[in-house]
Parts: sequence; structure tokens; C-alpha cells
Amino acid sequence: TVLTVGGVRYPKGIGAHAESTIVIPVNGACHGIDGVAGVDAETGSAGSVTFEIVADGTSVYTSPVVTSGQSVTFGVPLNRPTTVSLLIHATADGNTSDHADWANPRLSCD
Repeated sequence: TVLTVGGVRYPKGIGAHAESTIVIPVNGACHGIDGVAGVDAETGSAGSVTFEIVADGTSVYTSPVVTSGQSVTFGVPLNRPTTVSLLIHATADGNTSDHADWANPRLSCD
């Protein structure tokens, strides 16, 4: 399935519903992560989330609130963690229609 975030179609990525946590074991081989994150277009005008990246239990990136039709681009240096976690959080309005995407996420690894 193609993801659509901020009006752009992405052939690769990870879609999830808030609250979600995706844990990626990287075993100390990665020094960065980048991509685009946003609420999937399938939600219409609904949905609002924040995105967070956690490396070995420490938050290394938190987005502002992202609503339908919006996206954020992220590029985060990593200090060769054992795990990288991608989290999607619901905002104060609850998690109705919080279908969100990590579009074209790319780990930079040795």
C-alpha cells in the first residue's frame, strides 16, 4: 500500500495508529535516521499526533503536533544505539483517526 502524507505519495514506509511503538534492533551499527512523518491522507481532515524517536531509551526527537495534511521532515543523528524505537502519540483530542505514517524512513548504518 502506498502511503500519502502531506499530499505526497510514498511507496515505502510504516503506517500505524496512535499509540504505537515500533522497536528496531540496530546493534550499534547506525549513526542516523531520516525521513518524513505525518497523518495519512486516508483520515480526511481528522487526526492529530506527535512523532518521537527513542534510541536506547532516550528520546532523541519529538515532532510538533502534526494534523491531517501536514508532515514533518526529520534527520536525527544517532550515537550507535542498540535499539531505535519509532513512537506515535495521540494528542489531547484522543486517538480517533490517528492513522499516521513514517514515510521513507532510512537508517544510516555501517
